[in-house]
Amino acid sequence: MNNLLEVKNLSKTYYTKEKEIKALDNISFKINKDDYIAIIGPSGSGKSTLLSLLSGNEKETCGNIIKKDNLKIGYMFQSDLLFEWLTVYENCLLGLKISNDLTKENISNVIRLLKKYDLYEFKDNYPKSLSGGMRQRVALIRTLVIKPDILLLDEPFSKLDYQNRLIVSSDVINIIKNEKISLILVTHDINEAIRMCDRIIVFSKRPSVIKKEYIIKNDDYQKYYDMIWNDLYEK
Repeated sequence: MNNLLEVKNLSKTYYTKEKEIKALDNISFKINKDDYIAIIGPSGSGKSTLLSLLSGNEKETCGNIIKKDNLKIGYMFQSDLLFEWLTVYENCLLGLKISNDLTKENISNVIRLLKKYDLYEFKDNYPKSLSGGMRQRVALIRTLVIKPDILLLDEPFSKLDYQNRLIVSSDVINIIKNEKISLILVTHDINEAIRMCDRIIVFSKRPSVIKKEYIIKNDDYQKYYDMIWNDLYEK
């Protein structure tokens, strides 16, 4: 069975003393093995809320998130969240230490990933000595060592300048595909979504519903860009 996760009629409402705010309204989609999905929508449309729900950091108000047995989900945030007082190697081991899974096999996998993605010679460096792109690769490897089935990326390149953003995003998607991990990417960047993913889900303004879904089938990126732009900004 290729289906890893199914979102069924998912809604999320936040309650304050003054009012209730409905972030997501009846969202449904599936993610299968080897899917690369981008979630794109206006600011405040609940994209990051969706990732928090999928990762278990928040609880849905109604609906269901149905996961394959023993599904592992990795999560990368907007900031790389590297600990400046730990070396590259120590940062990469951190998740394994927290989960008490620091086996010889897993340590060997950390070394493999550092070597494969050109970071081994920097393993004893501290994060402050790394470029922005290198820091993102370290953060990605730290997430990959738990061997996730699905990786959630929440605007991971937003703090990079445009040129580095192109380089690092290409780097990251190549690593994800090499490691055979499915992807859900939250981004505001239409070009980034089209380049990195083969399915694009467009959210409406809050309360967010799925406005449109696109399957990227060919290299006519301009056509997809124009359609998604219209979906996002039509009156």
